[in-house]
Amino acid sequence: MPKDTNDRNDYFESRYMALVSSHADLVCRYGLDFALIFASPSYCEFFGRTEKDMIGTSVLDLVVSDEQRAESLKQLESMTLEAPTKRANNMVHRAGDATSHVDWITTGIFDDNGILVEYQSVGRDVTRQLQVQEDLAKSRVYYMQAARIATVGYWVWDEIEDCMSHCSEEAAAIFGLTVEQALKLSATLSGDLSTAHPDDLVEYENTIMTAYENKASYDITFRSFRADGSLRYIRELAEPVLDDDGVLIETVGTVQDITDQKLADEEIAHMARHDALTGVPNRTLFLDRLETGLKAAKRESRQIAVLFIDLDGFKAVNDAAGHQVGDRVLIDLATRLHDCIRDMDTVGRMGGDEFAVILGGDVTEEHVIVVTEKILASVSEPIDVNGESRRLGASIGISLYPTNGETSETLLAEADSAMYAVKRSGKNGFQFAPSG
Repeated sequence: MPKDTNDRNDYFESRYMALVSSHADLVCRYGLDFALIFASPSYCEFFGRTEKDMIGTSVLDLVVSDEQRAESLKQLESMTLEAPTKRANNMVHRAGDATSHVDWITTGIFDDNGILVEYQSVGRDVTRQLQVQEDLAKSRVYYMQAARIATVGYWVWDEIEDCMSHCSEEAAAIFGLTVEQALKLSATLSGDLSTAHPDDLVEYENTIMTAYENKASYDITFRSFRADGSLRYIRELAEPVLDDDGVLIETVGTVQDITDQKLADEEIAHMARHDALTGVPNRTLFLDRLETGLKAAKRESRQIAVLFIDLDGFKAVNDAAGHQVGDRVLIDLATRLHDCIRDMDTVGRMGGDEFAVILGGDVTEEHVIVVTEKILASVSEPIDVNGESRRLGASIGISLYPTNGETSETLLAEADSAMYAVKRSGKNGFQFAPSG
């Protein structure tokens, strides 16, 4: 590394330019007047203009909405040395009449006196992701509409005779029974047609008993095994019928199969917390699990490890073979990573060709090394790329709790720094973050 200050500045500037020039995300820098002073190739390509045309233009002019533009301006002007990073999602103008949703992370750049001198923003086009979420939300509405207009079964329980006096065909069918079977079974089971899932049974029975004792209505959703063994989600509502003296004489109820709606809800929740391509936890879920692991580790005085993994050679494969092949490679490598860890551990995708792993339990450095070497060996196994065998590598940085930090952000940052140290020293290896 150059010793002269100017030469070092030039060295780091050239490294910075090389990095952002090859970055798929949109990278730009601009002054306090919001005029662009640098735009990466991907940024210029995204907006369909040359760097020469874009330099000097205001980044705020790219924002479609006046409201979003005002909010972005407010965020930028409120940036301080203590809070130097802001995040926003804006609809922006592209070439022609096209628009896109871009998720921006903006960082303030301060001089040695702590004075804000310029901004740097890194953006990612999330238009397709938001469209998928919108489509899923519409699907959820359709499921709910279908549930409302679907056939609802009903039943009547005679509290005086202590038997079911009526069961509709629809109610019986929901549990895979005929009306005759339902009436016979209800007499045996004191009115309960369902075979509730063991995990739901206590709540189900307590709800019904409490409603009976208080002459009250109830509304409960539970899982039930049908006569054919299939598991369904059932919603059951019931109302008491009292005579003029307040004596409970009947309970009238409805049942509805809401399995499709529940599965749609679960799918939406899953997609919000898992990487759409590889299916492993996304950054949000990964950090949630890391926070949970840290709380347990602090409580029980245990050690956990975080591995930050960057694939070596992936960009060359992706550029040469195309994004579809690159996607298949990422899916395969995510599976390989998952096969290298235990059920208590977590592998997540941080973005691009970067992954991270949480090693839970009470790990030792020896165990971490064994797992890391296993990952390196697995990643380096040949992979088929359009009929051609290719080999990739991995640069892995490792941080330990509590040695390298006590927060998820610190542990990830330390592991990330250690990973870049591996990159600088020749790639395809691992390194622990230095202890404090």
